[in-house]
Amino acid sequence: MRTSVALFTLVCLMGMTMPAIAVLPDQEPPKPRPKPAAKQPTPDSPARSEAVFEMSGEWHLEYIDSQGCRYDGTLFVNTKVADGIYRGFQKHTMTCNGNEATQDALITIDGSDVKIQFSNPRTSKGTEYSADNYYLKRSSPTVLKGFNKDTAGKGRDVLLVKAK
Repeated sequence: MRTSVALFTLVCLMGMTMPAIAVLPDQEPPKPRPKPAAKQPTPDSPARSEAVFEMSGEWHLEYIDSQGCRYDGTLFVNTKVADGIYRGFQKHTMTCNGNEATQDALITIDGSDVKIQFSNPRTSKGTEYSADNYYLKRSSPTVLKGFNKDTAGKGRDVLLVKAK
């Protein structure tokens, strides 16, 4: 005990501070507490965040219908309704007859699947036009590939490429 008092006095005289835990000569110093384990990810907090697919902008359309008529046009995605849900419209020309069609679009994204439901189709020549429905997969952040099944039950392969 005399050693501890003498050491304390010496430290005080030198202006040093003592640790909060005093250790007697016949005791071992306390062992440091282990650090808590790193928090493991759960389904609610994934280990990495996936990049969010951005659908907004202009997408170039390439499509050939079941009669061999080529459709060239643009899908304009201009409103984000909620995460994974967008609105817009598509304008395209049927190169076989020069008829232009416009239709409203509701886009739903679920992982790599992109579904585009069209409604309210209108044509420049006033002809009947069945609204399209695209079922697509993301090939990359700028390419969507899939097929069209219009409301008349017809359709073929569709390609959309991000333009802007």
